[in-house]
Amino acid sequence: MRSLAFCALLAVASMPRGAGVQANADYVPFRVVASGGTMVGVDIGAQADSLKDAARRQGGTAYDYFEVEMPFASLAQVVSAADVILRARITSKDSRLTQDELSVRTYFAFNPSRIFKDKIGIVPTRNTPRMTTPLVFIEPGGVVYVDGLRITMGSNAAADPPLKVGEDVLLFLSWDKDANAFRLEHGPFGLLRIRNQSVYEASKETHRQLGGKSRIEIEEEIERLIRRVPIG
Repeated sequence: MRSLAFCALLAVASMPRGAGVQANADYVPFRVVASGGTMVGVDIGAQADSLKDAARRQGGTAYDYFEVEMPFASLAQVVSAADVILRARITSKDSRLTQDELSVRTYFAFNPSRIFKDKIGIVPTRNTPRMTTPLVFIEPGGVVYVDGLRITMGSNAAADPPLKVGEDVLLFLSWDKDANAFRLEHGPFGLLRIRNQSVYEASKETHRQLGGKSRIEIEEEIERLIRRVPIG
Protein backbone atom coordinates (compact mmCIF):
# COMPACT_ATOMS: atom_id res chain seq x y z
CA MET A 1 0.00 0.00 0.00
CA ARG A 2 1.35 3.46 -0.83
CA SER A 3 2.43 5.80 1.92
CA LEU A 4 -0.02 8.60 2.58
CA ALA A 5 3.00 10.81 3.13
CA PHE A 6 4.03 10.79 -0.48
CA CYS A 7 0.57 10.51 -1.99
CA ALA A 8 -0.14 13.87 -0.35
CA LEU A 9 3.29 15.47 -0.39
CA LEU A 10 3.03 17.65 -3.49
CA ALA A 11 -0.50 18.75 -2.65
CA VAL A 12 0.47 19.60 0.93
CA ALA A 13 3.47 21.62 -0.21
CA SER A 14 1.17 24.01 -2.04
CA MET A 15 -1.80 24.10 0.34
CA PRO A 16 -3.41 27.50 0.84
CA ARG A 17 -2.76 29.30 4.08
CA GLY A 18 -4.53 27.84 7.07
CA ALA A 19 -5.18 24.51 5.33
CA GLY A 20 -5.18 21.49 7.62
CA VAL A 21 -3.69 18.03 7.28
CA GLN A 22 -5.70 14.86 7.79
CA ALA A 23 -5.33 13.66 11.36
CA ASN A 24 -4.76 10.05 10.36
CA ALA A 25 -1.93 10.76 7.91
CA ASP A 26 1.28 8.90 8.78
CA TYR A 27 3.47 11.95 8.38
CA VAL A 28 3.97 15.29 10.08
CA PRO A 29 5.07 18.01 7.64
CA PHE A 30 6.37 21.33 8.84
CA ARG A 31 8.37 24.18 7.39
CA VAL A 32 11.59 25.57 8.81
CA VAL A 33 12.06 29.23 7.96
CA ALA A 34 15.30 31.19 8.34
CA SER A 35 14.60 34.58 9.86
CA GLY A 36 17.35 36.83 11.15
CA GLY A 37 19.74 33.90 11.30
CA THR A 38 17.37 31.82 13.45
CA MET A 39 15.77 28.57 12.27
CA VAL A 40 12.13 28.44 13.29
CA GLY A 41 9.80 25.42 12.87
CA VAL A 42 6.36 26.33 11.55
CA ASP A 43 3.37 23.98 11.37
CA ILE A 44 2.30 23.80 7.73
CA GLY A 45 -1.26 24.62 8.74
CA ALA A 46 -0.21 27.92 10.29
CA GLN A 47 -0.34 31.28 8.54
CA ALA A 48 2.63 31.64 6.18
CA ASP A 49 4.11 34.52 4.25
CA SER A 50 4.86 34.45 0.56
CA LEU A 51 8.45 33.37 0.02
CA LYS A 52 8.92 36.43 -2.18
CA ASP A 53 7.73 38.70 0.65
CA ALA A 54 10.07 36.91 3.07
CA ALA A 55 13.00 37.39 0.69
CA ARG A 56 12.24 41.11 0.29
CA ARG A 57 12.24 41.56 4.08
CA GLN A 58 15.55 39.72 4.37
CA GLY A 59 17.53 41.70 1.84
CA GLY A 60 16.72 39.68 -1.26
CA THR A 61 17.17 36.07 -0.12
CA ALA A 62 15.00 33.54 1.70
CA TYR A 63 15.56 29.97 2.85
CA ASP A 64 12.75 27.55 3.61
CA TYR A 65 12.69 23.87 4.54
CA PHE A 66 9.90 21.36 4.07
CA GLU A 67 10.33 18.25 6.22
CA VAL A 68 8.31 15.05 6.14
CA GLU A 69 8.38 12.09 8.50
CA MET A 70 9.05 9.35 5.98
CA PRO A 71 8.13 5.72 6.65
CA PHE A 72 10.76 3.26 5.44
CA ALA A 73 10.12 1.79 1.98
CA SER A 74 12.01 -1.26 0.77
CA LEU A 75 12.91 -1.89 -2.86
CA ALA A 76 10.07 -4.42 -3.02
CA GLN A 77 7.58 -1.83 -1.74
CA VAL A 78 8.48 0.84 -4.29
CA VAL A 79 8.51 -1.72 -7.11
CA SER A 80 5.00 -2.83 -6.12
CA ALA A 81 3.60 0.69 -5.74
CA ALA A 82 5.17 2.45 -8.74
CA ASP A 83 3.22 2.97 -11.96
CA VAL A 84 6.41 3.23 -14.02
CA ILE A 85 9.93 1.95 -13.38
CA LEU A 86 12.76 2.85 -15.73
CA ARG A 87 16.42 3.68 -16.18
CA ALA A 88 16.89 7.20 -17.48
CA ARG A 89 19.14 10.21 -17.83
CA ILE A 90 18.15 13.60 -16.41
CA THR A 91 17.97 16.00 -19.36
CA SER A 92 16.82 19.23 -17.72
CA LYS A 93 15.74 20.69 -14.38
CA ASP A 94 13.60 23.73 -13.67
CA SER A 95 12.77 25.05 -10.19
CA ARG A 96 9.57 27.08 -9.85
CA LEU A 97 7.55 28.81 -7.17
CA THR A 98 4.12 27.32 -6.63
CA GLN A 99 1.21 29.55 -7.62
CA ASP A 100 0.62 30.62 -4.00
CA GLU A 101 4.36 31.44 -3.64
CA LEU A 102 4.59 29.33 -0.46
CA SER A 103 6.75 26.52 -1.84
CA VAL A 104 9.32 25.63 -4.48
CA ARG A 105 9.18 22.56 -6.71
CA THR A 106 11.78 21.30 -9.15
CA TYR A 107 10.71 19.69 -12.43
CA PHE A 108 13.11 17.12 -13.91
CA ALA A 109 12.79 15.99 -17.53
CA PHE A 110 14.26 12.59 -18.31
CA ASN A 111 15.08 10.38 -21.28
CA PRO A 112 14.42 6.66 -20.67
CA SER A 113 16.97 4.08 -21.81
CA ARG A 114 15.14 1.02 -20.40
CA ILE A 115 11.60 0.54 -19.13
CA PHE A 116 10.92 -2.22 -16.61
CA LYS A 117 7.29 -1.48 -15.75
CA ASP A 118 4.71 0.72 -17.47
CA LYS A 119 1.16 0.68 -16.12
CA ILE A 120 0.03 3.92 -17.76
CA GLY A 121 1.35 3.55 -21.30
CA ILE A 122 4.26 5.95 -21.69
CA VAL A 123 5.75 3.72 -24.40
CA PRO A 124 4.64 4.75 -27.92
CA THR A 125 2.41 2.24 -29.73
CA ARG A 126 1.01 1.91 -33.24
CA ASN A 127 -2.12 3.79 -32.17
CA THR A 128 -0.18 6.46 -30.23
CA PRO A 129 3.18 6.76 -32.01
CA ARG A 130 4.20 9.73 -29.90
CA MET A 131 4.56 9.80 -26.15
CA THR A 132 1.55 11.68 -24.79
CA THR A 133 2.62 11.55 -21.12
CA PRO A 134 5.13 14.26 -20.15
CA LEU A 135 8.40 12.62 -19.13
CA VAL A 136 8.84 14.87 -16.12
CA PHE A 137 8.90 14.21 -12.39
CA ILE A 138 8.63 16.67 -9.51
CA GLU A 139 10.55 16.99 -6.26
CA PRO A 140 9.86 19.46 -3.47
CA GLY A 141 12.51 22.14 -3.07
CA GLY A 142 15.01 23.90 -5.27
CA VAL A 143 16.45 27.35 -5.94
CA VAL A 144 14.44 30.06 -7.73
CA TYR A 145 15.62 33.45 -8.98
CA VAL A 146 12.69 35.79 -9.49
CA ASP A 147 12.23 39.60 -9.39
CA GLY A 148 15.84 40.01 -8.30
CA LEU A 149 15.30 37.63 -5.37
CA ARG A 150 16.98 34.32 -4.53
CA ILE A 151 14.63 31.79 -2.89
CA THR A 152 15.93 28.43 -1.70
CA MET A 153 13.82 25.58 -0.37
CA GLY A 154 15.26 22.34 0.97
CA SER A 155 13.45 19.13 1.81
CA ASN A 156 14.32 15.73 3.22
CA ALA A 157 11.89 14.35 0.60
CA ALA A 158 14.27 15.32 -2.23
CA ALA A 159 17.56 13.85 -3.43
CA ASP A 160 20.59 15.00 -1.45
CA PRO A 161 22.87 16.17 -2.96
CA PRO A 162 20.46 17.61 -5.55
CA LEU A 163 20.16 15.83 -8.89
CA LYS A 164 22.13 17.26 -11.81
CA VAL A 165 21.43 17.32 -15.51
CA GLY A 166 23.23 14.39 -17.14
CA GLU A 167 22.90 12.02 -14.16
CA ASP A 168 21.83 8.45 -14.84
CA VAL A 169 19.17 7.15 -12.47
CA LEU A 170 16.70 4.37 -11.78
CA LEU A 171 13.26 5.94 -11.29
CA PHE A 172 10.23 4.45 -9.51
CA LEU A 173 7.41 6.80 -10.47
CA SER A 174 3.72 7.35 -9.83
CA TRP A 175 1.52 9.59 -11.95
CA ASP A 176 0.12 12.77 -10.39
CA LYS A 177 -2.73 13.80 -12.69
CA ASP A 178 -3.28 17.11 -10.89
CA ALA A 179 0.32 18.16 -11.53
CA ASN A 180 0.39 16.50 -14.98
CA ALA A 181 3.74 15.01 -14.04
CA PHE A 182 5.24 12.07 -12.20
CA ARG A 183 6.42 12.02 -8.62
CA LEU A 184 8.94 9.70 -7.01
CA GLU A 185 7.22 6.82 -5.25
CA HIS A 186 7.89 7.23 -1.51
CA GLY A 187 10.02 10.31 -2.16
CA PRO A 188 13.79 9.61 -2.21
CA PHE A 189 13.09 5.87 -1.84
CA GLY A 190 11.85 6.09 -5.44
CA LEU A 191 15.22 6.97 -6.95
CA LEU A 192 18.61 5.31 -7.24
CA ARG A 193 21.63 7.09 -8.71
CA ILE A 194 23.88 5.24 -11.15
CA ARG A 195 27.62 5.88 -11.15
CA ASN A 196 30.24 3.65 -12.78
CA GLN A 197 27.67 0.86 -13.19
CA SER A 198 26.89 0.84 -9.46
CA VAL A 199 23.81 2.22 -7.72
CA TYR A 200 23.65 4.65 -4.82
CA GLU A 201 20.79 5.87 -2.67
CA ALA A 202 19.19 9.23 -3.46
CA SER A 203 19.94 10.58 0.01
CA LYS A 204 21.15 9.66 3.48
CA GLU A 205 17.50 9.41 4.61
CA THR A 206 16.83 6.03 2.99
CA HIS A 207 19.15 3.53 4.77
CA ARG A 208 18.38 0.50 2.55
CA GLN A 209 21.99 -0.66 2.17
CA LEU A 210 21.73 -0.67 -1.61
CA GLY A 211 24.61 1.75 -2.16
CA GLY A 212 27.53 0.30 -4.08
CA LYS A 213 25.64 -2.67 -5.48
CA SER A 214 25.93 -3.47 -9.16
CA ARG A 215 23.39 -1.80 -11.44
CA ILE A 216 22.89 -5.12 -13.23
CA GLU A 217 22.24 -6.89 -9.92
CA ILE A 218 19.64 -4.30 -8.88
CA GLU A 219 17.93 -4.34 -12.28
CA GLU A 220 17.72 -8.15 -12.16
CA GLU A 221 16.16 -7.86 -8.69
CA ILE A 222 13.64 -5.32 -10.01
CA GLU A 223 12.65 -7.74 -12.79
CA ARG A 224 12.25 -10.59 -10.28
CA LEU A 225 10.07 -8.42 -8.06
CA ILE A 226 7.90 -7.32 -10.99
CA ARG A 227 7.32 -10.94 -12.04
CA ARG A 228 6.11 -11.74 -8.52
CA VAL A 229 3.88 -8.66 -8.27
CA PRO A 230 0.70 -8.62 -10.38
CA ILE A 231 0.43 -5.51 -12.55
CA GLY A 232 -2.96 -3.84 -12.70
